[in-house]
Amino acid sequence: MNSTVIDPSSGVHSGRTLALLALIAITLTGVVFGLTSTIGIDLADEGFLWHGSQLTALGQMPVRDFQAYDPGRYYWSAAWSELFGTGLLALRLSNAIFQALGLFCGLAILRRLTSSIPMVTLLGVLLVVWMFPRHKLFETSLSLMAVLFAVRLLERPTVRRHLVAGVFVGLAAFFGRNHGLYCALGFAAVILFAHRDQSESPLPGKLAGWAAGVALGYTPMLALLAFAPGMWDAFLESMRLLGTRGTNVPRAIPWPWTLDYGLPAAALLPDLAAGVGYVAMLIVYPAGLIWVVSRKGRSTETQTARAVLIAAVCIGLPYAHHSWVRASPSHLAQSIQPLLLAACALPCIVSGPRRAPTTAVTWALLSIGALIVAWGVHPELRTYGAFSRPTVVEHQVAGDTIEIPQKRATILEQLETVIADRVPPTDRVFMAPFRVAYYPILDKVATTWDLYMLWDASEEHQRAIAEELEQHGIDWVLIVDEFLLNQPETAFTNTHRSLMRHFRRKFDPVLDPRLPDGHILLQRR
Repeated sequence: MNSTVIDPSSGVHSGRTLALLALIAITLTGVVFGLTSTIGIDLADEGFLWHGSQLTALGQMPVRDFQAYDPGRYYWSAAWSELFGTGLLALRLSNAIFQALGLFCGLAILRRLTSSIPMVTLLGVLLVVWMFPRHKLFETSLSLMAVLFAVRLLERPTVRRHLVAGVFVGLAAFFGRNHGLYCALGFAAVILFAHRDQSESPLPGKLAGWAAGVALGYTPMLALLAFAPGMWDAFLESMRLLGTRGTNVPRAIPWPWTLDYGLPAAALLPDLAAGVGYVAMLIVYPAGLIWVVSRKGRSTETQTARAVLIAAVCIGLPYAHHSWVRASPSHLAQSIQPLLLAACALPCIVSGPRRAPTTAVTWALLSIGALIVAWGVHPELRTYGAFSRPTVVEHQVAGDTIEIPQKRATILEQLETVIADRVPPTDRVFMAPFRVAYYPILDKVATTWDLYMLWDASEEHQRAIAEELEQHGIDWVLIVDEFLLNQPETAFTNTHRSLMRHFRRKFDPVLDPRLPDGHILLQRR
């Protein structure tokens, strides 16, 4: 057999091979963590996960007690905080551990395509540089895990493996409802393909095993819904809000032919890489789907690659929805892992003498693409990397030293000084709209359920926030007058007009020249 494609029975699952793959995953993840862990901070989205994890560590319940994603990721981070603490670098380390698990699954898939460990490592670099942003490593890792479980089901579609795959789907939903939906749709297609190729045992029994597994994997969430007071109502309300406003501000797809090629490379490359990724989706997924539908591919030479291709396409197509909802390099990265695996598998299904050169050329191009990504698309490496390096300084953020641009450091220093001078340490501060990282940076705890106030709020909801502030005796309010993506309608003064009127009636502005531009501090009269 050609060394490019191997049969799953040829040692892929041996303890020595798995240990080597684990070592590679830890090493690659560790290198990326070492290079980027102290660089920058996302005050909005990363802060949303960071402070939510802190609140969970304090005993609050995600979704019920504060605005949150599904609980899984918060309990994961809070559990590791027992070892690492609740600082920013501790959060990033716990995320990196989950990333290493996801990358290990990706390497186990690649090991099915090639017996060359150096090639597996090189393609692992391709996967790891697309695993960003760091506060969304759950997304990239879960998609890699999903493909591996799908491959294993295709390799041996027993009732037991259907049950195990179902458990994974349920656990994925505990980390994110969207993951549960994407995986459910993807595995439904995988199960049908597996039954089509190996239909010896009855399909109803396999489906029953899979459904039982889903329920078993979702048991942590079901337990919260059943036994945590108020969780069921909060879950239903979160579903209502999700259906009403979604989770993302839409953004047009950066098709390569729509870009301004007169821009500097640092500004052009992220959207160009994302645009190429969206074009690749329109090519790789249909091509893979057509191939697997039209051929059963039972030859020993191609069956392993075919299993990888089926799994990657079936899982990747539902996951593509996440990247198309908001077209950006970040959202593409969160759902591109199955696409990369499908692109790696496609040349391996070619039979005969063309297979080796086709695979070599394809993987070489993918590897070159990985270097381009590391150079100009990965957010930390792009911002502080080859094209331009802004003036950065070290700054203490909740006890951790990180490198941030001088301008941001100045803003944080000014804000920290004013809050320390004006606000008593025991007083709580309501902060809006979406710089959630300000809570841990300023050593404060959120005052309301709402943490990320990006969307229009109803009059009733705004009254509820005002009443909550009154009940808790909140005497301080910090508003950042900003909006996203050149859309003034996302400014807090537009999305929460009734609440702003309440503040004007009950609070007075603190006139301190040290306040950063755009920051409004209010004190109760």
